[in-house]
Amino acid sequence: MELIGASTSWFIPRLASIFSRSYLKLKFEALEQEMEKLKSISHDVQRMIEVAATRGEMRTIQVERWLGKVREAMDHMDQIREAYRHQEKNLFKRRKLRKIITLELERVFELISRDFEITNPPTSAAVQLLPVMQVGIQGSLEQLKTYLHDDKKCTIGIVGMGGMGKTTLLIAINNEILSSNHDYDLVIFITVTKQPNIAHIQVAIAERIGLIWKENESMDIRAARIFLALQKVRFALLLDDIWEPLDLGRIGVPAATAENRCKVLLTTRSREVCIAMKADEIFHVQPLYEEEAWELFTNRLGGSFPLFDDPEWKEIARGITKKCMGLPLALITIGRTLRGRDTIEEWRDALNSLDTGNMVDYSVQTDQQLSSDDEVLFSKFLFTYNSLGSEILKECLLYCSLFPEKYWIQEEELIYYWIGEGFFEERAHGREHIQALKDAGFLQGGGDSDTEVSMNDTVHKFVLYLTTRRRIKGKFLVETESGLAQAPPSESWEDATRVSLMCNDIKTLDKLPYCVDLRTLILRKNSNFREITDDLFHSAPALQVMDMAATSITSIPRGIVQLAQLGYLNLSFTRITSLPKEVGELVNLKHLDLTNTDLLVLIPGNVISKLLKLLFLNMYESYGNWQEEDNESSASIAELERLERMSNLGITICNTSAFRKFSRSSTLKGSTRQLTVKDCQDPFIMHLSTSFKTLQQATIKDCFLLEELVIGGSDIEDAEITADQFLALEVLHLQALYRAKIICRGSVPGESLRGLRVLNISFCHEVSDITWVLQLQQLQQINLNTCQKMEHIVKGIGGISSDGFPKLKTLILRNLPELKSICEHTLAFPALESLHVLECHQLTVLPLDANSAKNLRVIRGTKDWWNDLDWENKSVKSLFYKYFQSDS
Repeated sequence: MELIGASTSWFIPRLASIFSRSYLKLKFEALEQEMEKLKSISHDVQRMIEVAATRGEMRTIQVERWLGKVREAMDHMDQIREAYRHQEKNLFKRRKLRKIITLELERVFELISRDFEITNPPTSAAVQLLPVMQVGIQGSLEQLKTYLHDDKKCTIGIVGMGGMGKTTLLIAINNEILSSNHDYDLVIFITVTKQPNIAHIQVAIAERIGLIWKENESMDIRAARIFLALQKVRFALLLDDIWEPLDLGRIGVPAATAENRCKVLLTTRSREVCIAMKADEIFHVQPLYEEEAWELFTNRLGGSFPLFDDPEWKEIARGITKKCMGLPLALITIGRTLRGRDTIEEWRDALNSLDTGNMVDYSVQTDQQLSSDDEVLFSKFLFTYNSLGSEILKECLLYCSLFPEKYWIQEEELIYYWIGEGFFEERAHGREHIQALKDAGFLQGGGDSDTEVSMNDTVHKFVLYLTTRRRIKGKFLVETESGLAQAPPSESWEDATRVSLMCNDIKTLDKLPYCVDLRTLILRKNSNFREITDDLFHSAPALQVMDMAATSITSIPRGIVQLAQLGYLNLSFTRITSLPKEVGELVNLKHLDLTNTDLLVLIPGNVISKLLKLLFLNMYESYGNWQEEDNESSASIAELERLERMSNLGITICNTSAFRKFSRSSTLKGSTRQLTVKDCQDPFIMHLSTSFKTLQQATIKDCFLLEELVIGGSDIEDAEITADQFLALEVLHLQALYRAKIICRGSVPGESLRGLRVLNISFCHEVSDITWVLQLQQLQQINLNTCQKMEHIVKGIGGISSDGFPKLKTLILRNLPELKSICEHTLAFPALESLHVLECHQLTVLPLDANSAKNLRVIRGTKDWWNDLDWENKSVKSLFYKYFQSDS
């Protein structure tokens, strides 16, 4: 035995080493094979996206994130290959590499097996509705409409000074195309700005048509891909606010010709721009006629103004209108300003104030001078500015110049900027100030929702002009959307109080001077900006607002502790992996945004709990490994509970125990606006009750063992069920809840969700119907994907009204093998624009008749599915056939 033991003592470790190498090799080769599969799938997906782009479709957020994870997997594979080539003799290091390869294999398998919608149908078929007020433009619009129908007028220039209504006309044309029986495949509206950036314009076009590309692709390659997509469709390209001639060929836009019947419409202040861009027709926007001006002015006052019964008062009002010289923007702004003035003396003062001479009080600090056109218009704006009264309100207006022209910003976000700067403490004051600026005509609502505001480009220029005048305290440095690859020189920063370098290509901030008065620094959307250094914090110790959103920074230096006055910190959409404990020393912080920082895996304990002044904390799609109770190594739910002032919370939770702790806190639930619960691997029941009073967006995903999801109803057992407290929820995503039953509670099932606009359900295999959605009067989009037991969308016919789904625009049904009906009763679908059905082989009847879906734009599916559909009669089938587009 001793002999055998001695002879094998060297052999067993050797055998283990050989086995380890052999097993590692098998694992590595398996990973290589799966990576090749993933690459092929990725290439196929990108080709499908480009083909779909020719139909005006856009890629989904799901596929965009999937492609991003594929790129990360490829980067990881490069690192694994390098490690495999240089494997150590050490057995334990090989085991570590084997474990890494095993984990990567699992990730690759998941990416290969993941099913998702690749593209969304085009919004409104080809055209996006834009908000506009058409008072006073009807004559010009009618003339431009004749050019739209003239195939020889391919490129049309719209020329006029600032404030003449050029943008309003272009938006009205966009909406005219939408409302008419047009045959454009795609209409693209782009705001160009004063300093055009070809790359940014290419991105805007690509986003509209659904193209994606790698960061290192050249501008020429991107232009070629845009050209290939656009040359197959009839498009109208609407370019707003061009200051210099654009080479559309360099961007990738095919020439608009009589043969392809495409159109290019542009607005500009310069006739020379139209000539350089070979416009076939140049339309000069003229000032409004006297009666048109009077109509617009009185409209802004709120219609008929009773005080005009006084002849003297009416004469003063007519005089004010004349001094606005037929300029729509001046009439709108002055009209809004005078809306609340109810003494004739105030109106007389206004009449006397509307002269260009009053601009002398705001003489320049620099050599910059106003053009005569700008001086005329700005003198009208200055009256409104001086009428604002409150100095804080004026500061709020000036702050809006830090954003690019026509930049849409969420009202809540703007308010938190102002709070961070110390203008006021309460959000209610912010809402009052936004309304006051809207009433004055300086801000306009609209955009993608009724919670956004923007500033007209001419107003923006006026406000920027004010920031450089000697009567304004502090210095503004604003270089937004300027194509900057480097930060402005250090001398530009001297004495600056607010700096905005948004939407550029700046990579670093080097050698900044000591900026003792700098209070705001905005660097958001500089995607290649990768590093913050301690020098920045040393150079600007008085910072109160720092916005680094959508940059590529990966860490926050510990020197941030120097920013003792910081009230607003935005790190959303960055690549940070941890928060330093020094963040806890920022005791004046009121706003911390970490949205979509999905690489953030470490937040030390007792950091967040020190931020006692926090009003806003958003960690939606961010760090989720919360502990229940205080823990030195990582953040806990107990810490959040101590933030007594917090009223706006976004949170991600990735374990069951933390969610249970969170669910027991009425304070946290009552302040949560956005909630993600994911990757919880224990059996449990989840209840989204009416105590989530402010919840607007909820995502529950990858909780494979979740048994039941209850929506609505009270937390208290046997309590009376009410349905009036859950109205805030607008977006609900349910994904990969394999075992969960979905139960809606309320006086009427589904009524607790009656404010819901978007519903996405995928990989939820216990769901057989969602009949409760019929009560959702605000629902605009339903997306159902891979639910194995789904048999009906709406089950049964009893009590069903044909006017269900009054606002539903998009219905997407994919891979529902048991689906037999959408609804057994015919529905009106008055707002339905897009119906997409794929791999629903048992769905042979659509709930449509000759009176249904009057706004329908497209039905997507395979030819076989369409041919197998049963219809009430041939005329109904013929009616809807014109909307059908084949996916095969």
